[in-house]
Amino acid sequence: MSTSVLTAVWVLLIGALIAVASTVNWHAEKPARASHEEQVTGPSASASPRPTVQGDLDSAKRVTAKPSKKSEPPAPPRRAAQPPVMQAPPPAKAPPPRRPEKPAGPVPVSSWKLGSGRQDLGADEQNANPLLLQNVTKGSGHGGSAVFNGRDSQAYTGGPVLDTRAGSSFTISAWVYLNKTGALYTAVSQDSVNNSSFYLEYSEEEHRWAFARVLTDKVGAKPVRAVSADAPELNTWTHLVGVFDAASNRGLLYVNGRHEGTTYDPSPYGSNGPLVIGRAKAAGGYANWWPGQINDVAAYPVALTEAQVKAL
Repeated sequence: MSTSVLTAVWVLLIGALIAVASTVNWHAEKPARASHEEQVTGPSASASPRPTVQGDLDSAKRVTAKPSKKSEPPAPPRRAAQPPVMQAPPPAKAPPPRRPEKPAGPVPVSSWKLGSGRQDLGADEQNANPLLLQNVTKGSGHGGSAVFNGRDSQAYTGGPVLDTRAGSSFTISAWVYLNKTGALYTAVSQDSVNNSSFYLEYSEEEHRWAFARVLTDKVGAKPVRAVSADAPELNTWTHLVGVFDAASNRGLLYVNGRHEGTTYDPSPYGSNGPLVIGRAKAAGGYANWWPGQINDVAAYPVALTEAQVKAL
């Protein structure tokens, strides 16, 4: 081959190599340029086409369009949740106050309900000395009572109940209901030979309730009386208590729990006769018959205090 031909072939090969190299370099540089242009001018048209004028108008209408009349009002802002309020537990109910217990007092040596008890007239669970009844009827007053006619009604035991000798204290109590005045009327007494050794009574002389003793067991002996502050109310239930205190030889009268009178007996004497409800003994005979009603009679072998009397 001639030299000129070889030269021409060589020239062609060199030109082809140069063309191939140029093509390769152009493709390598294009992504870099595109990336740089996107950073400066934004994404290319092929990635995000530009909206048309009609599209811009439609968008503006959507933005400026009036809301529909039927549109619901905006929801109110939600309130922040409040922490739960801790309520104190209700205070525990205090137990009801206990009623003070009634102090235990002396036990009567004997007592009689006289119509207000569960058993027969003149009997109850404490009557160590049963009563014998004469012309006594049952009444309805004060929860049940014994009615005395003021002439010959009486209730009496088979023997003495209280020791009334010198040096001996005692107490006698009864609920009484007096129908009339005008004479001496005895509710409770205890027989001796000529007189009673004590009298729980109404005294016409003073026109008062009275707790009395006489100085001797002789006919015509002088009585000494502890009397009430006021005259009795007729046809009214009244609580009478007579107390003899041997330590001081004093007799005391309580009316409805209140101390109202005091007397002094320097020579108390004993009696061997029955305890009697509804009459007394004076000048050797029965006297002072009670006109009215009586119930809840009790005899104690001690001198009750004022507090104990109020608790009866």
